[in-house]
Amino acid sequence: SLRALLAAAGITMTFLLALLLTAGPHEPPRRAVLVGSNAAIEGRTPLRYAHHDARAVAEVLTTSGGFAPGDVVVLLDAAPAVVLAALDDARAALAARREEGLLVFYYSGHADQRALFPAGKELPLDQLRARLSDDAAGVRIGIIDACRGGGWTRAKGLSPAAPFEVGLPSLSSEGTALLAASSGL
Repeated sequence: SLRALLAAAGITMTFLLALLLTAGPHEPPRRAVLVGSNAAIEGRTPLRYAHHDARAVAEVLTTSGGFAPGDVVVLLDAAPAVVLAALDDARAALAARREEGLLVFYYSGHADQRALFPAGKELPLDQLRARLSDDAAGVRIGIIDACRGGGWTRAKGLSPAAPFEVGLPSLSSEGTALLAASSGL
């Protein structure tokens, strides 16, 4: 339901903001690629708020999350190749700094258990997951805010479990966090 989706997105944003605000005195380099896609896909209607959501996340990152405006890329109804290129650019910029960094990817739009649909075109989740699994940035956070978009969290046969509390890692941590505001179904 919409109420459950909004509640999940609020929890996700609270988690993200708390993680970003726990940075130590030396701020590591940060990059973000934020995608909003209102475009319809076959069998579904166009969305109304995906562009707004991507812009709102950008505002939170730049006003409260320690991101410089030039380090946040907002793409609206961008083709899959443009989304992947923006991620590749962000990863390359972080790798060039040769110090631990933070990469945030956010998507609001249509999705299913195997793909996102920026600009209404298929972007397979495995291509996205591969880019968020390398170590160009020490910490990688991927957030999918889409109905049926939870399939990307099921890497290597993972399945849903009972809710549990997650401690906030410091940015000296390393790894990838994949969050979805819905199930993969």
